[in-house]
Amino acid sequence: MMTAFTLLILLIAVLKELQAFKTPNHPTTVRDRILSMSPMNSPTVTTTPLTPSAVKEQQLLRQQIYSVTGRNLKANVKGNSICYDFLRSKTSNRYPPIIYLPGLLKEKSDLKSINLQSLCKKEDFTFLSADYLGVGRSGGSFSDATISKWTDDIIYLIDTLLQPIKIKPIFVGHALGAWITFLIAKKRPDLVGGIVGISSDPDFTEELLWKTLSPEIKEKIMNEGEHEITWGNERYPITRNLIEDGRKNLILNGEKGSFKLKCAVRLLHAMYDEEVPYSFALRLTEVCSTDDIALSLVKSASHEMDGEEEIKLMRSMIFDLMTVFREGEYDLTSPASG
Repeated sequence: MMTAFTLLILLIAVLKELQAFKTPNHPTTVRDRILSMSPMNSPTVTTTPLTPSAVKEQQLLRQQIYSVTGRNLKANVKGNSICYDFLRSKTSNRYPPIIYLPGLLKEKSDLKSINLQSLCKKEDFTFLSADYLGVGRSGGSFSDATISKWTDDIIYLIDTLLQPIKIKPIFVGHALGAWITFLIAKKRPDLVGGIVGISSDPDFTEELLWKTLSPEIKEKIMNEGEHEITWGNERYPITRNLIEDGRKNLILNGEKGSFKLKCAVRLLHAMYDEEVPYSFALRLTEVCSTDDIALSLVKSASHEMDGEEEIKLMRSMIFDLMTVFREGEYDLTSPASG
């Protein structure tokens, strides 16, 4: 027979086990268990090259990890925590996903993004948006961020969340988000089925900032690495990294039709945009090689383009691009989809 002391020891052990399962280290929901397997929560280890079967298993695990949908989810992108919103369509092979990219220092939850999420829920479209590195809920420092890094981070998220792509996404990019969208279309045309550019400002680091800054401010940016400036009605920290990397990603300095693009483009711009003149949108229509590109100007709108009429125009442009796809004028399927 067990002594009272032995029973006491067993009882203490059981209580410890129960307590362990109540701690955050032991997720109790399916979502928590999946997120606990995320690379972001795993230690970094050095491994030998994976076998083909192990690679396939890893890919399946990644799909399981990122099958979670919702708001303010996290992904480990090259060592940085990137926060994103993701809604997956129940009929994902019927309609193109909608990807929204916000403007400089703007978070993924601005009015245009919220409206698009509402549209995607109603119409059962897949939706993806993210805070850039160093912005909003994402990790990292803004001083380390560049156009190239932001572009690569978005490509990583798409490859992680949407592969295999059956229907190429429609991108909606506001200001900086439009610049990044065009760079993705150049770097990975297999990922872009159509573009809605709102207040598009490609090359803004050079054309709208550097060329207009005083020698004193330029010197501060180059010597100190960062300086806050007034642009339009906003204050922005401008870094040396941002300026120097922007020069590697210029679009508007090419000849007519020099920017090769294989998808349809719809541009929306305010006539009296306080940050970006609509001449930038006109230059985009000239430099892009695609013939299916249209520009709409709104007389009473601001740079944010988030009024009721501008939102309606944004939505109509998305559905216009979907109509183009249905009529078969563009190949909407990804080469990877077969």
